Amino acid sequence: MDIADLGGSIAKWYDETRKDTKDFRSAQKAYHEGVLTALNDYLPRNLSFEQDIENAFLGIECTFEQSLGVFHHGLPTKLFARALMWTSRDYLHLTNSERDHFRLERRPGFPSWSWSGWSFGKFWGRATIGNDVGLVLHWCPLIYIWGFNDSMDMIQLSNDYNEAEGAEGYTELLDGFASLVYRIRPVPDDRYPPTLPTLDHGAALSQHDIIFWASCAVFEISHEPKYPLNRQGFGTYVIRFSTNKAGHENLIVLKGDFRLGMHGGLEFVAVATCLNGDLDCIAIQWLRGKAYRIGVPYSRIPVRQWIDAKPTRKLVVMG
Repeated sequence: MDIADLGGSIAKWYDETRKDTKDFRSAQKAYHEGVLTALNDYLPRNLSFEQDIENAFLGIECTFEQSLGVFHHGLPTKLFARALMWTSRDYLHLTNSERDHFRLERRPGFPSWSWSGWSFGKFWGRATIGNDVGLVLHWCPLIYIWGFNDSMDMIQLSNDYNEAEGAEGYTELLDGFASLVYRIRPVPDDRYPPTLPTLDHGAALSQHDIIFWASCAVFEISHEPKYPLNRQGFGTYVIRFSTNKAGHENLIVLKGDFRLGMHGGLEFVAVATCLNGDLDCIAIQWLRGKAYRIGVPYSRIPVRQWIDAKPTRKLVVMG
């Protein structure tokens, strides 16, 4: 891909990313302002073949890999957990016309946890891919993420030290969230490659899968009538919970757009904690022993509501 074709968005960062940087915040900025900008410039283009989506992005990846690490199915390994929290366009900010045309569908043959695994329809306007945690400073992953290379050897994609701003940020977060860490984050043994599970109904692991131990919880969700469903059935959904004995209700608006399935119970995986104790989570559905991300990229859930939901610890294989 020619750099000039992206309107200069890659060229802006090219000189800075040619050298390896130890500055974690600079890496965050390069990802947030460089990779995401370039990605949004690229994604509206029509591909001759849908299976070319990752190959067509290689020019962008090669430009940034010295500062952000090798990319794994479109996500940089140096910031893998943060990049995992990508979001689609926020349904709340669409016009009525945009809502009618909005469509978010799975792209076959690519992982559900990556932007490459989704097709966003033919209607475009403002930027499509965002990341609200891209510049969050006090943000610490709760999971150790592993993946597979082309030979199906297990490789580590993410660990909390690398993504908590180095030793200083890591220690600060652990000191501030001792009780939370004890109840939600994986035990120390989870820093090592997990034992591969046997999947249901003969399903097999693939190089598109990622695997990690995580805290999982189910929440009841409902459509927010203030924002009507569009013709494709997409809309804005919320988690409702009471905050006091009087039954005062608060809403957690799910960030992203999706079509609710056959039930109102949705399972979430806790990926990281922020300085205020909220948990950044992604929504999943299970099929033949694998978890698949659905079209609501992530939600920020208060830790008290998470604990009240009686979370369970699971080995998650996400395809």
